[in-house]
Amino acid sequence: FGGLLKKAVSELEKFNFKTILRRDYNVTIARMTYNLRIIPIPPEICRAIKIKEGTIGLIMEILAISGNKNPVYYQELFLPPNKRKLHISELSNIPEYWI
Repeated sequence: FGGLLKKAVSELEKFNFKTILRRDYNVTIARMTYNLRIIPIPPEICRAIKIKEGTIGLIMEILAISGNKNPVYYQELFLPPNKRKLHISELSNIPEYWI
């Protein structure tokens, strides 16, 4: 998926990875797994997202698996304390939902 490296950040921010993989590479994600942990956010992440070093937050590890049961991508999301809800839905795996 080297073409992802050439895409504008604005396009990557606009679409879900699943949408881009399906549209550009004809890869369909069949299943997602999520692991959540409350940990001190690593210092380099704190600096990148401009929060105080040592902040405790949520790390969300995501593994996307294709229809033939092959891992397609792995993501780590670091979420500092905030007042928002985190919504994880199976519906987000339906292509029509991504638009």
